Amino acid sequence: MPDSVSIPPTGPSAAARRAAIVALTAAGQPYELAEIDGPRGPRRVYANAPTSLRDLYRSSISERTFMVFEDERLTFAEVHERATRLARGLVVDLGVRPGDRVAISMRNFPEWMLA
Repeated sequence: MPDSVSIPPTGPSAAARRAAIVALTAAGQPYELAEIDGPRGPRRVYANAPTSLRDLYRSSISERTFMVFEDERLTFAEVHERATRLARGLVVDLGVRPGDRVAISMRNFPEWMLA
């Protein structure tokens, strides 16, 4: 894998930006870049990235505020629990399986994000 990261070379802060990106993506760092073989050839990926959106959400569960709508506040944990409950209902109660298409038709309310 190349040691450099492709960054536009111009501008007054180009060197500082390049140094920050190189430091953040170095081996052992949270945003470490790794090269993997893909169907179209080698590509760079974040070595420590969650493998799925579910894993990303699980790693963020906390009592911190996730969303505010009018006078309602939901934490990351509450949003995760509600979204998980909805997903379980789709699978268990309605028989949704991988590959099935599900449409969500509703107004722009917090529940839309949970769905």
